[in-house]
Amino acid sequence: MPWRRFYIRSIDTLGLLEKLGEDGAFGAVTFVLADKTVSRDLLDSVGEIYFLERHIGLSSWAGGPTVLDIGAGYGRLAYRMVTAFPNVRSYVCTDAVSASTFVCEFYLRFRGVDVNAKAVALDEIQDELKRNPPDIAVNIHGFSGMQSLGSRLVGEASTRGRC
Repeated sequence: MPWRRFYIRSIDTLGLLEKLGEDGAFGAVTFVLADKTVSRDLLDSVGEIYFLERHIGLSSWAGGPTVLDIGAGYGRLAYRMVTAFPNVRSYVCTDAVSASTFVCEFYLRFRGVDVNAKAVALDEIQDELKRNPPDIAVNIHGFSGMQSLGSRLVGEASTRGRC
């Protein structure tokens, strides 16, 4: 995994590795590379954020985007995204695994980002999307396990010209 750290470091034009950091909470396995404590979760999050930055310029969106994270798990990307980009207006996490949604809600509150990021149970997501339509829908490693839900949510977002 050292290659991942050095690759992320080479594209880290916004200083996200320093800004976001890693504290090892919630069982994250940490290690030190080049005098920096990192985890795979941190490196993955930073890489995913830079992918969005490179392709859609997320940090410069005026008015801030609303992000829908399908298959959000415990909320690691939500936490790091709203920390990295304070312009994110709203970050909505949902997951088909109800235990993940429960942990996500706790995690976001623990991290102090529950003003801009929230977990929404799967049976409540359609009402949330009507109230708060997303500008961006993301899914990290989850569409293979949630094909029908992911396709339906992306389809609904794209009919509003938001995907």
